[in-house]
Amino acid sequence: SEIIADAAPDLILAAGYVGSPELRNRATVGGNICSKNPAADLLVPLAALDASIEVCDITGRRDVPVAEIIGDRLKGFGRRMVISKIKVPTGQSLATGYRRWTRETMGRAYLTVMVNIKDTMDTDEYQLKVVIAGAGIWPRSFEELLSISKLLPGNERTDLIKQIVQEKLGSADPDAYRMQLTRVLLDEALDIAVKGVNQ
Repeated sequence: SEIIADAAPDLILAAGYVGSPELRNRATVGGNICSKNPAADLLVPLAALDASIEVCDITGRRDVPVAEIIGDRLKGFGRRMVISKIKVPTGQSLATGYRRWTRETMGRAYLTVMVNIKDTMDTDEYQLKVVIAGAGIWPRSFEELLSISKLLPGNERTDLIKQIVQEKLGSADPDAYRMQLTRVLLDEALDIAVKGVNQ
């Protein structure tokens, strides 16, 4: 879709990783996000882009943010309720950055990180949203108002990355493999997003 390519290119990028071409040609976005799989490829970009789903059941239709259906709250889809629409707000993101890492033996995402930067109309501050997920980790969000200087490469960004990773993946072992990989992917995703802001 040219509309999605223009408004949410990272959604297309993530969709390209789902299964095989045969699966992608028959599967649905709703099926992917309701698969009860924390590594589902479309959960992270949809959550980062503040998407919502229109849910239908015997009581009628209602909009539910994707962030609210994650994990145990996915119960009931396909039996008591169905998804009729997926809504992604447009014109809110200044720039996004998406990174994913997969072990060849797994096929599915071991770790996915997406950064969404929004303009706050204040020339000095931007709204940063980071969503992290992967095998065994349901999407976790971090949001904060920050000056662009804190998003540029350097000590402030390094400290921010450490803060996000510790807060969202906190571990007794700060050198754990997943935490190290998250720092790398988050750094790369921030690079992509900041370049988008500066263009």
